[in-house]
Amino acid sequence: DYTAACLAGEEVYAVNANKELVKWNASDMDNWTGKTTVGTLTVDNYTVNELAYDASTDTLYCIVGLGILYEVDAKTAAATQISEPEYGVVAMDFDEEGTCYIVDAYGYLCTMDVATGAETAEIGSYGVSPLNGNQFFVQCGFYREGCFFWFAFPGNASYYADAHVLALDVASESYVDLGSPGEGLYMVGMMGVYC
Repeated sequence: DYTAACLAGEEVYAVNANKELVKWNASDMDNWTGKTTVGTLTVDNYTVNELAYDASTDTLYCIVGLGILYEVDAKTAAATQISEPEYGVVAMDFDEEGTCYIVDAYGYLCTMDVATGAETAEIGSYGVSPLNGNQFFVQCGFYREGCFFWFAFPGNASYYADAHVLALDVASESYVDLGSPGEGLYMVGMMGVYC
């Protein structure tokens, strides 16, 4: 079972429950080819909950547990701890210029300095508290064209049909609830390939 995934250029990276980093060539989305196991991530003994790729610096990151940020060498799977974000991270991605967007453990969309883990700007809160019930581990997000898409699993939800995808407009701070992705669907690493 995979716990996190992201699109990085023409490759898709994913991490499984054993912390193995794997990649596929995604240049042809209909015929993913070349699955390769890169190696085992050298991270703390928690689940890898999110992967994010910063195209501006060609850097892969992962979030372990609720808030330990690592930089990941995409060629060896070696991981270096960078920071411990002050309010945790349940979803994370970067825009084209390298701005890091996160949803923190309290449900706020923010920008974050990856070097320090400090939230640099609070964009908004959307009525979902991911921390209640410790459901943070089934969440993910991606940034595309001014919106941060968050697969949100409220802490009071009893099963996956209660989850929903929020489209958060970064500039206007507004959002649209796109609804449930479907009964029993467990989303890992919304990559925004077709969005």
